[in-house]
Amino acid sequence: MMAQADIEVGGRTVAMRATAATPRHYRIRFRRDLFADLIKLSNKVKDKSEEEAALSIDDLSIFENVAYVMAKDGDPSGVPDDIDQWLDQFDMFSIWEVLPQVLDLWNVSGVTLSSPKNQAGRLSAI
Repeated sequence: MMAQADIEVGGRTVAMRATAATPRHYRIRFRRDLFADLIKLSNKVKDKSEEEAALSIDDLSIFENVAYVMAKDGDPSGVPDDIDQWLDQFDMFSIWEVLPQVLDLWNVSGVTLSSPKNQAGRLSAI
């Protein structure tokens, strides 16, 4: 299943896309597990205010990486191959305005971030 959305980031509209290939693109580019990172971020912000969540530098990097991969999937020729060049295109923005939309986009893509009770530790796609 594929999900697409135009998300406002730092005064610019960014076409983002989440597909079955997104975790692979993320793993190849950043050598990290998209599922584990999204679960970590989701748990940090779930039902918490900006003050309560206290995101770490690692959390902010995860957010930047996830947003970048989804933007690159959404507009492969329009997004630079270097994440720093991509981030330099934006004015300062609040992660709290963008992160919920990125997490929603992933949830809309049909992948669950919860583990099945009988197979703890495994994530499944719908």
